[in-house]
Amino acid sequence: MSKQAHQARCLIEQVMREDGTSIHVMREMAWVLDQDAFLASAGAAETPVREYLAACPQRTEAVTKLFRAAQERGFEDWDHLRQGLRTRQ
Repeated sequence: MSKQAHQARCLIEQVMREDGTSIHVMREMAWVLDQDAFLASAGAAETPVREYLAACPQRTEAVTKLFRAAQERGFEDWDHLRQGLRTRQ
């Protein structure tokens, strides 16, 4: 876990409702901090995926198949995949 992710997790643990649920503002703070690390620490790593699918619903089936194939094959090199996407921009 990165230092930022650890710090975010500590902050999240401190800001909880009395019933133990996190406060939504923590997800909003992700825009100020390292978004991906913060969202993952907040248990909301799926948020960017949901946003992408909401913006591009026609790609839902393809994205689902991608993650299913990754899961079935034990794919783990997501950083390499992300770097490949960045070089194409």
